[in-house]
Amino acid sequence: MKYTMRSKRFYNRPHLNLIWINFIVANLKNLLIIFTGSILLLTCSNRDRDNIFDPRNSNSTIDLDLRIISQDSLINLYWIEPSENYSGIKLFRKQHDESGYSLLGTLAENTTSYQDIISAYNEEVSYYLKAVGDGIESDSTKPVSIVPGPGTIWVVDPYFWEISRFNYDLSSNRFRILTSFSPENIAFANDDGLLLVTSPAFSYYEILRADNGIPVAESFGIRKPFDAIYDPQAGQFWLVDSTGGLYSIDKEGTATLVNDKFDQPAQIDLFENKLYILDKKANKIFIYNNLSSLIDSISITEDNSPFASLKLFRIDKQQRNLYILDSPQGHGTLYKYEIESANISEIYSDSLMYLFDVNPLDETIWIVRDNKVNSEIMQLSSSGNRLHSLSEFIKPTDIRINPFNGNVVVADPFLDDEKAKLFHYRSDLTLIGSYIRVVPFKVYIE
Repeated sequence: MKYTMRSKRFYNRPHLNLIWINFIVANLKNLLIIFTGSILLLTCSNRDRDNIFDPRNSNSTIDLDLRIISQDSLINLYWIEPSENYSGIKLFRKQHDESGYSLLGTLAENTTSYQDIISAYNEEVSYYLKAVGDGIESDSTKPVSIVPGPGTIWVVDPYFWEISRFNYDLSSNRFRILTSFSPENIAFANDDGLLLVTSPAFSYYEILRADNGIPVAESFGIRKPFDAIYDPQAGQFWLVDSTGGLYSIDKEGTATLVNDKFDQPAQIDLFENKLYILDKKANKIFIYNNLSSLIDSISITEDNSPFASLKLFRIDKQQRNLYILDSPQGHGTLYKYEIESANISEIYSDSLMYLFDVNPLDETIWIVRDNKVNSEIMQLSSSGNRLHSLSEFIKPTDIRINPFNGNVVVADPFLDDEKAKLFHYRSDLTLIGSYIRVVPFKVYIE
């Protein structure tokens, strides 16, 4: 109450109110000048301290958004220009066998990219930048690293309806191609840079540019276009319809039915101008020439028993062998079919095996075993003896061996969302890299 009474007594004095009003009006201009000057001084001070060439700059690094991608032995670096006047960019590099960074070169101003060539695969290389100008140089950017290597890793993600191409070490998704429908399989026409994508659930296939995803052709004309392969000699794709047909498809997307005698073709591959087609219902692998004429079929094991439930085959194109997984419920058997002699032999049997791939460099075999609680990948010798293994997966959906160096890529989309789902290992199972923001179901290495 005392405060209220004083307040009333104060505001009941008109002459004091008028004095304050006159004072504020008379000095408003000066107050505005002081306030504006303070703001400008503060801004200029901050700008000076943010200047990359200012020795008082409190930042320990500069940010030029340095990014890095690799393709085989080529490493491409990209960055943005500094906002300050500068005369050049110093590029530093450290390779795996070097103790420190060395100057790779000084690049002219306005340069925002650089291509480096590395001779050592499978080992980390790191880079950072510095800006230079008027006899001084800035602090460095934060180092970026990458592991280069041969081959391009592609991943089919039917959950997000996309196909992704990754750096060799999976450090980044180089780019994503959005597909029209959920993709099942892809085939590469490398001579023209094209991809054929099958979407059997939607009776659809499309042909896209592999470098930018631009559509070239599409069709709803086949009931269940499932798997495909490109024939470079004929300059066309071969595609199997899982309801029973074999089609040739030209690069404009036009399909021609060449054989409708299959029961349930589920996989197709090409080797030495011969088509190998796995028919899951017939439990046979048919061999056709590139004129779609039947040459032979693989239908029995070494003891003349018919296959029970064919799941998958892989062709070792260097050693000229075909590996076949026959996997009736509760029992998986892996066979080797020698293409030259047509001889077939059992090399491994395992009730938990459901996926595999072959290393053409040493004929070792990588299998995936479902242990119910967790799954493991295991390396076998060419004779079927156990070598390396790793048990940290839930349910891998694909395993692929890099044909250029024998590395292993594993896709496991069922791991927790906070964990990596795509892995790249050396042949001794040391990890090269992993990636989390993808739901990978199939892997291709080109």
